[in-house]
Amino acid sequence: MIRLTIFIIALLLAVEAIDPEPPWLVTLAVLSGIELIRWPFSGPRRFGRRLRGWAGGPWREASDW
Repeated sequence: MIRLTIFIIALLLAVEAIDPEPPWLVTLAVLSGIELIRWPFSGPRRFGRRLRGWAGGPWREASDW
């Protein structure tokens, strides 16, 4: 959702639909900073891979447990 908001604000600034005033630039900078900090830790794919590795050990196919 943050990426979409950044894209929309940047697009509106690029086509000059809104004036590049300090509040818009600060908002864009803050959202970009949040996304930059959040990026390495976000994503369900990383957790899914870890969980799949944990649940899919060598004992996974043993039917007698």
